Amino acid sequence: MKSISKFKWVAAIIIGSISLLFLFNLYYLVGLYGSIKVETKQTILSCIQKADLEEIYSRLKTEKKNQKHIDNKVTYVQGLDLEGSDTVKSIVTKDKSILYSTDKNGKQKIIKKTSINKNGDYFTKIFEELRMGIHVGLDPIYPINIALYDSIVNVELKGKGLMTQTLYSEIINNKTGKVISSSLPLDSVRLIKTKVPYTYVFNEQGGRAYRVYLPLLTTLILRQMWGILLSTALIVFILGFAFCYFIRTVMRQKSLEEMKDDFTNNMTHELKTPISVTYSAIDTLLHFKQGDNKEKRNSYLQICIDQLTQLSSLVEQILSMSAERRKTLILNKEKISMKTLLDQLITLYQMKSDRKINFQLQVVPSNLTMNADPIHWKNIISNLIDNALKYSEEEVPAIEIQCSQREHEAVFVIRDHGIGIALENQKHIFEKFYRVPHGNVQNVKGYGLGLFYVKTMVEKHGGSIVVKSALNEGTRFMIILPQ
Repeated sequence: MKSISKFKWVAAIIIGSISLLFLFNLYYLVGLYGSIKVETKQTILSCIQKADLEEIYSRLKTEKKNQKHIDNKVTYVQGLDLEGSDTVKSIVTKDKSILYSTDKNGKQKIIKKTSINKNGDYFTKIFEELRMGIHVGLDPIYPINIALYDSIVNVELKGKGLMTQTLYSEIINNKTGKVISSSLPLDSVRLIKTKVPYTYVFNEQGGRAYRVYLPLLTTLILRQMWGILLSTALIVFILGFAFCYFIRTVMRQKSLEEMKDDFTNNMTHELKTPISVTYSAIDTLLHFKQGDNKEKRNSYLQICIDQLTQLSSLVEQILSMSAERRKTLILNKEKISMKTLLDQLITLYQMKSDRKINFQLQVVPSNLTMNADPIHWKNIISNLIDNALKYSEEEVPAIEIQCSQREHEAVFVIRDHGIGIALENQKHIFEKFYRVPHGNVQNVKGYGLGLFYVKTMVEKHGGSIVVKSALNEGTRFMIILPQ
């Protein structure tokens, strides 16, 4: 009971440890997923922003080049005079940034005034003001090519290693949400149900912004995490498999231990029986003058011989089990006449059995031989005949034995018409110490070693054995031995 309780505690600790490890990995993976998602969103927004620059550049290539004048105290950049439109100018000092336009009459109009944080990025402010100034001056004359912009975004996403593409892009009024232009027709847009919008404002003054629609990021993120997901899954699988194997091994050892205990008890009883009977018979002959009566003396001596023969058989089985465990066991194979061997065994069983046995022997051809170890092969057949007789309830049990040759194989079949073996027990009958539940059959002796020995020795001969049985219909064993 203590060992069982200890095993339960160990199993509980292992299950708890695996569960905690799984939960920790799950928590870590969820956090990693969130981090990658935030990083991916930032990368997408940077691609959208860069695509804006590329689209502006494609329009500016047909226009005049920018002229830049740099002063020690003031940075002055004059915008483009686009065919009579207002001239856009930007002045950026250490403290503030002013974006204004000058019309043809020289009248100036401030578009935007921004204070510059001394700790901020000075050149980023300049860059953003220039971008907005270009949009203010360029967009009314040369409208944004939204289809081109959509394709540029895809190129930028691919350049960043993001294996995704835009569904479509729009230019919207950021204040009202109204769509100004789209890279897809309205009918096509309605068909797209699953999408995520990303918005980038490129003209705060005019309230203009890009809205780019992409598929859900789940697949994209999981694709980036496949390495860690695969390794985590393998670790959990290996741990689970190892634990299941551990439980199975422990349970198998426990079952084997119980069967060994049963075997020890049965074998002890069986060994004591012939010893005590022989002792009683000899004691009677010695001390009660039964030896003077020839008839009784012969009877008691015959009892001694029978019991010693049984004891020898038990010892032989135990020694056979010990021999089969040795990897260095060498089989002394030779040609065995099956007809001769089976006739001898049939005669032996008919003599020692307390019932009449109806043996039906068929050997084809009659001079059939098998290449096998004669001692072990005789034990194999004896074990099968013993089982057939044990589990046959008829007054005259019928045992069918057939030997035949087919191509390069010898086939040995033995069949009885006894109680049979249930289907659920058939897969266990060749296991060491296993015994089929007897049901209504009483006083059936055995140790769960016979069929285990048979299967082991057949396999050492390079052959195979199969069983076919049904309850109350008998059992059929077939051995196939290569020749």
